[in-house]
Amino acid sequence: MPRSIQVLSEPREFFEYLKLSISNAKKQIILSSLYIGIGAKSEQLVNAIKQALYEHPKLKVTILLDKQRASRSSNGKSSRSLLLQNLSIPFPDRVSIYLYQTPHLKWPLNHILPSQVNEILGVQHIKAYITDSNLLISGANLSEEYFTSRKDRYISFQEEKITQYYSDLVNTVSSFSFKLHSNDTVSLDDGVPNPSLRSRLFCEFANRQLNKLKEDYESRTSLSLNHDTWIAPSVQMGVANINDEHETTIALLKNCASDEKIYLTSPYFNFTENHTEAVLKAPNQSEILVAAPQANGFYQGGGLKKYIPMAYAQVFDDFFTLVKKQSQDKRLKLMLYCAEGGTYHAKGIWIIGKDSHGVNYTTTTIGSSNFGQRSKERDIESQITLITENPWINHMLKLEREFIWGPTLEYKGETHMFSSPKWLSWLIPILKKFL
Repeated sequence: MPRSIQVLSEPREFFEYLKLSISNAKKQIILSSLYIGIGAKSEQLVNAIKQALYEHPKLKVTILLDKQRASRSSNGKSSRSLLLQNLSIPFPDRVSIYLYQTPHLKWPLNHILPSQVNEILGVQHIKAYITDSNLLISGANLSEEYFTSRKDRYISFQEEKITQYYSDLVNTVSSFSFKLHSNDTVSLDDGVPNPSLRSRLFCEFANRQLNKLKEDYESRTSLSLNHDTWIAPSVQMGVANINDEHETTIALLKNCASDEKIYLTSPYFNFTENHTEAVLKAPNQSEILVAAPQANGFYQGGGLKKYIPMAYAQVFDDFFTLVKKQSQDKRLKLMLYCAEGGTYHAKGIWIIGKDSHGVNYTTTTIGSSNFGQRSKERDIESQITLITENPWINHMLKLEREFIWGPTLEYKGETHMFSSPKWLSWLIPILKKFL
């Protein structure tokens, strides 16, 4: 059983895993991501899917992306055009591409806002990659930087039950997303309210679909992998009043024993009030790791993007001030990821402890959530909570965490690292709703 769970560590491993598993797929390929890039490695993945379709006549492909992000064009190319040309047109009966649109993007904003702005209202953010009975859960998208230089997390499962759950989850979200046709038009299934024109009815529809999925799995056997390892998936779609992922995370943080240690990381630090309260009231020794501004994926971005790392840094420094004010700085360390030559995108929680018999255990969460305001209220997210006493899995998770924490330093209020214009601090209360 332990070998059915594998922890990858490097972007290049992520790329090679996807490429190989896609090439070997015979029955199904299901990819859920924010978008697919248009660089050379992304094209290699799409070409691998195309080749697998040629070689295996029964293979079916489903791809779920965010409508706005996938339609954003650069030099005349986009996720949408790449998939149309290589997959939808050659294999119209075997490839299904779905594009989710947030109900926050109401008419006429969906026709007015620039493509790089409308994404702040909400996106499809689930990162689940299925090939036959194999599942890879990550926070990484399918683009060049995630295959080369952007650090993330990746855990693969060769377990039919959890793979089937994520297959059903992607199909459920697809059921209220736009389907992309080979003539580059999109449509919703009959009975699905348009998210831009009938947002309230759309949210109610999505709530019913996701709750039905939840009820289907609650009535089945537990997602237990063995006597020493348990996994539980959760979903977040706050706009549709689906808050399982948020509630799971808060429960984990609030119910820790005092002798457990908590490690939490997010590249984009913007705790909700619930996260802040849970972390500050916990009795544990804890470490929180975030991306330093230079390791933020938006660092040196053009236009308004260049202020995004500054905004996150300001939020982080405000939290540091709160930690000091409540005299929690002795047990709560705030860390910055500062590796040169790459950016940081890892997210998750590790809770380390021993049971009454002295057996080591680890609870970890892995998935797409950044534990922030937009993850709770704007985006669709999913993560897996894994609890294990298995020595091999514990060892892999320990190595993973140590590797992530390697190039870090403790933040002690060095605000000179976070230089930003004064006007930005005035806007933070507003910006926090979108970060």
